[in-house]
Amino acid sequence: SHIKDKDSVTILAAAFELKKDEYISSETQSEKFVMAKDYLFLFASDLYLKLAKDELRDEEKKLNKLERDLSSLENDKNRFEKTIQSNNTSINAINDELVVLRTNLSSLNDELLIQTNQLNTMEEGVAREEKTKYIEDLEKRIKKTNKEIESNEKKIVDLRSEIEKAQVDHIPENLTEQQRVKTSINQQKEVVRGHTEKLNAIKEY
Repeated sequence: SHIKDKDSVTILAAAFELKKDEYISSETQSEKFVMAKDYLFLFASDLYLKLAKDELRDEEKKLNKLERDLSSLENDKNRFEKTIQSNNTSINAINDELVVLRTNLSSLNDELLIQTNQLNTMEEGVAREEKTKYIEDLEKRIKKTNKEIESNEKKIVDLRSEIEKAQVDHIPENLTEQQRVKTSINQQKEVVRGHTEKLNAIKEY
């Protein structure tokens, strides 16, 4: 027997020896020739069927991989959108906190001005010392409030930067990649459909 590749076809040829130097022939052993021919056809069909199944499985794996990629991209887009929503909520909360902090800061500065003016009119003594300590405490509270305001303002800048990056970079890039993968999925579905039809045709031989 021998196997020969010819273009996209593989040719299988075999000789069946009944006894020494006597081979099956369509002319002399027609019945056995038909049996041998059927045997070879079944053998080749089984191999071809297995090959078609393997090809279909490989193409289905490619399709599944693309569908997983698309699902991952959709999850990423949802995550970006949730980040935007969450950041906007945080910004609103911080802005509310800043209103309170700035109001407190304004009151503290007004109080500091009043207390400083009073201190300037006081004579040396215990009352002046207590006033001085109170002013020093006011100054510390003002400094602390200013730091809190600066910290919150920086948080807003960072949160807005994340929002902008998501809106300008991440989401557009994600949508472009989603479209590319969707196109690949549609193309791969056609490939799978072709291999499925091929497999079904082989089964009908």
